[in-house]
Amino acid sequence: MPDPGRTMGLSRLLDATLMACAVLAGAIFVAITVAVPLDALGRSFLAKSMFGINDMVEYGLMAAVLLAAPWVLSRGEHVTVDVIAVMIQGRAGRLLSVLVSLLGFLVSLIILWYAAQALASAYTSGRMVRKVLVFPQYWTFIPLCICFALTSCEFLRQLIRGRILSAGLSI
Repeated sequence: MPDPGRTMGLSRLLDATLMACAVLAGAIFVAITVAVPLDALGRSFLAKSMFGINDMVEYGLMAAVLLAAPWVLSRGEHVTVDVIAVMIQGRAGRLLSVLVSLLGFLVSLIILWYAAQALASAYTSGRMVRKVLVFPQYWTFIPLCICFALTSCEFLRQLIRGRILSAGLSI
């Protein structure tokens, strides 16, 4: 059985990291929300567009969604299919919860593995994204790796809590 003090400390660290990512995602969404209308106004009234705005919005949306996803998962506000979960109560429901957390953990680890390989390959090869903006391709894999590292941690936390709850203990 894990040490409760250590587990709670790690849980608080994970919560703080998830919150920091969510705040960063929110800041990205705010920047996009401000930049797009400003660009439209600039094009309409000044005949000038913000340089690289479409690229920034494209990659900003991707980064924001990936940074926010683990926080949403931790709050239980992600998209779920509750039809089966509502019908299954008691011990079977707890077992289903553990199995879903285990599956989520394993899938997140697999995606993290491939994302990390893609990041390493892009970094070592020096590949660049060449659109209006030019930047190293590995930058695009950083939010993906962060997302699935954190979702792996969150699914593991849910898995541990599910097992503890099914044993009749509360945390």
